[in-house]
Amino acid sequence: MLVSYDISENKPRRQMADLLLDLGLQPIQKSVYFGYLSRAEIQALAREGRKLLDADTDSLFWVRVDLPAVIDHQCLGHKPRLDGLKPDGYAIL
Repeated sequence: MLVSYDISENKPRRQMADLLLDLGLQPIQKSVYFGYLSRAEIQALAREGRKLLDADTDSLFWVRVDLPAVIDHQCLGHKPRLDGLKPDGYAIL
């Protein structure tokens, strides 16, 4: 799962980052995270995201990413740590 957010206020932005880390996602840029989420975790992300976002100014976006796309990724500059990401018991949605 690739998740990104654009949140204008500091407190909810920090809370969103903490939520994504708690769900086991890895940061690959300041507001972009990657990892595997179960269906229940995706539902929790949506539920908690609604609480944190200002619907007029903020956004939260997520998309399923297939494993072949991850294996064949490219990155310039600072390299995010994707080597430890494995589905181990999670559904790939």
